[in-house]
Amino acid sequence: METVQVLIIGAGPAGATLAFHLGKLSIRSIVISRHHGTANTPRAHIFNQRAMEVLRDGGLEARVAKVASDASDMQHTSWSNTLAGEEHGRMWSWGNKPSEKHRYEMATEVRFGHEFIYLDDQGDSVVATIRRREDVKEYQVRCDYLIGVDGARSPVIEAFVGKTINSAFNVHIEADLTKCLINRPGSLNWILNNDAPEWSAVGNFRMVRPWTEFVVSMHPAKKDGEVFEPSEAQIKGRLHQMIGNTDVPIKFYRHSGLTHGASKSAIEQLERKDEAGMKARKCLQDAFEATEAELQALGIQMNQIYMGLLATWVAEGDSPPQFDNLNTLKEVAVSSFPGLHLPHVWVAASGQSPRVSTLDLCGHGKFTALTERGGECWLQAAKQLSDRDGNPEIAVHSIGFHCDFMGCYSDWERVRGVEDEGVVLVGPDHFVAWRYKGASDDAVTLLLTALRKVLALD
Repeated sequence: METVQVLIIGAGPAGATLAFHLGKLSIRSIVISRHHGTANTPRAHIFNQRAMEVLRDGGLEARVAKVASDASDMQHTSWSNTLAGEEHGRMWSWGNKPSEKHRYEMATEVRFGHEFIYLDDQGDSVVATIRRREDVKEYQVRCDYLIGVDGARSPVIEAFVGKTINSAFNVHIEADLTKCLINRPGSLNWILNNDAPEWSAVGNFRMVRPWTEFVVSMHPAKKDGEVFEPSEAQIKGRLHQMIGNTDVPIKFYRHSGLTHGASKSAIEQLERKDEAGMKARKCLQDAFEATEAELQALGIQMNQIYMGLLATWVAEGDSPPQFDNLNTLKEVAVSSFPGLHLPHVWVAASGQSPRVSTLDLCGHGKFTALTERGGECWLQAAKQLSDRDGNPEIAVHSIGFHCDFMGCYSDWERVRGVEDEGVVLVGPDHFVAWRYKGASDDAVTLLLTALRKVLALD
């Protein structure tokens, strides 16, 4: 039986990124995927900000930027009868709302064509049974950690919680829809068409490349108790209906999956001229506005918090921040309290230097101690501990007047949460692990204790 430290099920963005960073830390992993290679059709419509920070820490930002769509091409989510027809409404999306502008190959082995079958949790380890799809032979891998990042219809989730019902109907196409979308650029374009067959009255054109490549989601209903799967010809015909122009040439790649349909009765209500129609239209407008919490949901992307876990240690007398008046779905919780993500602020190296983010001072597989003028005891403590065998390396940066870095706009002083002589210890994952308000004659012991606490060595 093979043995590995980490077995990762799924070679999508999450699995591949995890393996990449584990490899940078010299942690051996095996990634398996039931498919024969990477995805051959587009997947998620956005890559959120926190996930982008993870890739940035791995040095991949420039490569991702080369293949990304410009933010201006994703600024709206719209709803219309057809792409070329009547527009029902639109909302600002993904941080493009003007009033919101101010907020803002490694040591791993990838085995494509290998399918996870089941697992046996043995307490101190996990044994996974894997099937090689080419010859249907099965083998086992023992691992310290098994991580399931195999997306929808996850066999790993089913192994823990039983079978789930999740399905989708997507069509990947190329079609020049510039005339339909150039005046309302957006990544999500919903179609609400009362004249369409019930199985396709509601759909969504998700932009892959502006404005010539799309993934179109349609919603087949159950027909007489059976799932209705339209033919390719029906799908092409319906795509032309959704666009509102039958002359647009469509290059049809493929479609896959099924999902439940949506009744068009609610759409019919919108066309009525009586009081019921007025109420339906008001309800529709309210529904558009209610999507803002989703379309401007920076907070839900950014506000991962470790509280009361081994990865953090709160010094005696340190108090957590209060976020009672913060909309944590939309707004980012900014604090250097242990368990929260290190706040981004701009700093610049002493002298004439370009500004950089505090996030760029940290990570890269190391702990980082951030202090200011007067925090020399922490600089010395970090150096002493880094030189000792068995201790992790601690990078150190001072931010302030006549320090390694100048805090641009005085933002660091506002968010650091400690005095000039204090220290903020940041983990390799950019989360604050510990902080101490001021200087100490026993800085080495305090810093060592903090490290041992957050690494679960005590």
